[in-house]
Amino acid sequence: MDELVEWLDDQVHVDLQAADAAKHKFDGGEARGEWREDPEHPGRIVDGFGTTIVAEGVASKEQTAHIEAWDPERARGESAVKAQLVKAAHLAWLEWQDARRTKPMEEWAVVEARWSAWWSALRRMALMYADRPGYREEWRP
Repeated sequence: MDELVEWLDDQVHVDLQAADAAKHKFDGGEARGEWREDPEHPGRIVDGFGTTIVAEGVASKEQTAHIEAWDPERARGESAVKAQLVKAAHLAWLEWQDARRTKPMEEWAVVEARWSAWWSALRRMALMYADRPGYREEWRP
């Protein structure tokens, strides 16, 4: 379990770093605010201050819609939530480990059921990253 938590946490932080890298250094400045299609120049993606992120004509209409929907702020937000879920799952595992040592079976069985649900959720979250190095087939739900 610890290996899955550690590996999954690493993957989420790779996503956070990618979002940060995408946000910085466009035309010598930092992209700010949400990315959106420039209404005056279809196909051109700009940040909240009008800084060009993707030049007009570079991306298809579908790619433009995707880039607009998945700007770095949204990617950061989703990655931050995933990191919080991984941490909560790890805490649930620690609680279960402690309960097995210190509580009567009737009490730790409830904690174990909660941990089991977290374990299932972690394995499903890991599927998002199954194409990355380090993923183990044994983690597949």
